[in-house]
Amino acid sequence: MKKELAYELFHNFVLILFFGFAFWAFYLLRYQKILQFLVVAVVAAFYLLWGIGYHWARKTLAPAIFFEYFILALTVFLIGLFLLFLS
Repeated sequence: MKKELAYELFHNFVLILFFGFAFWAFYLLRYQKILQFLVVAVVAAFYLLWGIGYHWARKTLAPAIFFEYFILALTVFLIGLFLLFLS
């Protein structure tokens, strides 16, 4: 039980830490839309890879779970594209 809790906390901490750095980078690059878009693309790719790795390690990766992470990463990527370049 403690091992699983430590596993969950570690993986969620890594995800939150990465998102924190991404928000910080996005803010620092507020006057450079292309680099902000690169941050959004890296966040989307990281989230997809993080989700796959997380479920792969827990042996719960299924096509539906992969599709869920893929659709969410694609949605974030496209929203970032539209908000940054159509504003």
